[in-house]
Formats: sequence, C-alpha cells, structure tokens
Amino acid sequence: MKQTDFTQGPITKSLLSFFCSMLLANMLQQFYSFADLVIIGKRLGDTAVAAVGNFATFSFVITGFIMGVANGFSVVISQAYGKNDFAAFRRTSAASMTLSAFFRYILRASVYGACVPCCGSCRRIRRW
Repeated sequence: MKQTDFTQGPITKSLLSFFCSMLLANMLQQFYSFADLVIIGKRLGDTAVAAVGNFATFSFVITGFIMGVANGFSVVISQAYGKNDFAAFRRTSAASMTLSAFFRYILRASVYGACVPCCGSCRRIRRW
C-alpha cells in the first residue's frame, strides 16, 4: 500500500486524492440508502419507509461518533509510530481494538434491547 506524505511536496494533489476517496465513500453510502428506501418502499409501504427515514438520523450520529473515535486513535497511533515508540504503538493499538470491541457489544445489546419490545422476539438477533 502506497503511503502519502503530506509534509513533502505540493499538498494540493495529496489533499485532492484524500478528498476524492472520502467523497466516493459518502456517495456510495447515499446510494445504498437510496436503494434501501426504494426496495423497502416497494415491498413494505409508507410506514416502513418512514421508519427507515427516522433511523437514518440515528445511524448518522452513531457513524459520526465511531469515525470520531477512530480518527482520535489514529492520531495517537500515528504519533507513536512517527516517534518509533513501538511499545506505545502496540499499547494504543490494543486500546483502540479493546474500545472498539466494547462499543460493538454495547451497540449490539442496545439493538437487542430495543428490538425485543418492538418485535416481540428477535430470533435472528439472538444468533449473533
């Protein structure tokens, strides 16, 4: 994988490549949301489309929070790597993975807890 050094040479090309990859990711996410709404609208009707629309805001908040935490860890990990402090690099990497696993289980439990009162029984979710 090619590494980009933002401290060397013209920054415009590096920032544009970074911007284009972020733009492409956001466009793919929007396309997925649009396709999801079209399929749900055709199969399940207006009420289901409203439910998906209401959940989109919550999903955006959760995704933004996760991206913020990941970006925060990437700064600390990058600083440790840049200093050649591999002990701190390993510690910080392990902490980020541990925190990610913790948030994954919290999110999973909250989804399960919200689904049981709403749906009665969530057999598919229990198989996680």
